[in-house]
Amino acid sequence: MLKWLTMLCSFAAISSAAPTELHRLAQHRSIRPFSHPGSTHSTGLCITSAGLNGTTVSAAEYSSNWAGAVATDQNVTSVSGVFTVPRTRVPSESSRDVQYGAAAWVGIDGWTCGSAILQTGVTMTVRNGQATYSAWYEWFPDYMRTFSSLKVIPGDEIKATVEARSRTSGTATVENLTTGKKAQHTWRDASDLGELCQTNAEWIVEDFSVGGKLIPFADFGRVRFENASYVAVGQTHGVRGAMEVNIAHDNDVLARCRKEGRSAVECTYEG
Repeated sequence: MLKWLTMLCSFAAISSAAPTELHRLAQHRSIRPFSHPGSTHSTGLCITSAGLNGTTVSAAEYSSNWAGAVATDQNVTSVSGVFTVPRTRVPSESSRDVQYGAAAWVGIDGWTCGSAILQTGVTMTVRNGQATYSAWYEWFPDYMRTFSSLKVIPGDEIKATVEARSRTSGTATVENLTTGKKAQHTWRDASDLGELCQTNAEWIVEDFSVGGKLIPFADFGRVRFENASYVAVGQTHGVRGAMEVNIAHDNDVLARCRKEGRSAVECTYEG
């Protein structure tokens, strides 16, 4: 086991079941599709000296299943971002007959809020060289639902937007800017699912879970969120003050992300 010359400087969320040893960072306890790393799902770590595999990093957060950027604020009412659907592949030196997957999405809550997430985006799965791409929406802890009327393929430019009208109502919209088509779902009362905290804005590439286990992570190449913005207390913000998050399993970084300027977040697959 690689010796960690680091210090634990912050937790992204507090959980009575969260692992405390650094080498247990990769442990996943996601129990539903598109579950989040807040609350009972994973631990955020701030690495301040020698990081994963000897890489020197500064103030980086690591998750077992989220990579991207997270902004923490008050009264977050909308989050938006534009990205191009990547051509997803089976990772090199991996079994082709295993299904691999990843999801790119924007959302409200989940990092520090453990009760609900409002999110929407695109899933990407691949097996035996056959890839499938789907647009979807979700009010976690309910299950993901597919926008069956909206077709997406690699190269399509997608705009994903979530809006919270209250802690128990909101809208998810996916627009295919390449084809000019869009799909939308509205929750008028999601109080039976869980209340939003409206404290987080997120632009995420996720290693999602199926049947209680993280799906093998697909090689998504690169996902770049452009025009990334959110509204909090009536003011529009970019990602400049957001926290960068990377995915790490067993001390290896699988996906690394960085902010660029005021309104871009770029994530690359490194598995």
